[in-house]
Amino acid sequence: MDLSVINLVIAVPEKILKRAHRRAQEQGTSLDAVLREYLSQYASAQSPRTNAARHVLALSRTASSGRGTARWARDDLHER
Repeated sequence: MDLSVINLVIAVPEKILKRAHRRAQEQGTSLDAVLREYLSQYASAQSPRTNAARHVLALSRTASSGRGTARWARDDLHER
């Protein structure tokens, strides 16, 4: 694991920064630690769409249902 640290400069409105700093203090941590944790989770998170697709595929692998003996032709499915 690469343990190098890069300093980050961001622009945050003063009111927000003060409230965030106060909240971090109330939780017994630092704002740096909060931001590091958030960025770590953000960087490793999958999109909701990807998570949903994985969930559906996992369910389909364990599903006990099937089509049985029924066989359909394309024309039967698209009767007009």
